Amino acid sequence: PMKLYNYFRSSASFRVRIALALKGLPYEYVSVHLARGDHKLGAYTSISALIKAELFPAHIRTLGVSLPYAVGNTLFGGTAEYAALWFKSIGAESGFYWYLTAIIGVALIGFLLLPDTKHTSLIAED
Repeated sequence: PMKLYNYFRSSASFRVRIALALKGLPYEYVSVHLARGDHKLGAYTSISALIKAELFPAHIRTLGVSLPYAVGNTLFGGTAEYAALWFKSIGAESGFYWYLTAIIGVALIGFLLLPDTKHTSLIAED
């Protein structure tokens, strides 16, 4: 089953749980306590801005993190509602899940293509 990461005060995950229950879809509930700092654990920060920042030389680090974030949110986050409504209007609501899966696949490919900077200092290149 899919994993649903949830903070107990999150109304968004509450609505997702309702939708999953109505559809009869199984899911694994994973509690994330934000006040305790669970979101700072490795599983939640593997592609966070702090990690991505290390991929860029210091002189372009801000742009290197903020531009892809803004473009990604604009293209994918900004169009998600319209895509969902379009799939619903043509009667293919499950197509939206494939749309999201494709978006996640593109992000995964991009993540896998990132260079490993564990042993290389990009600050030394400045």
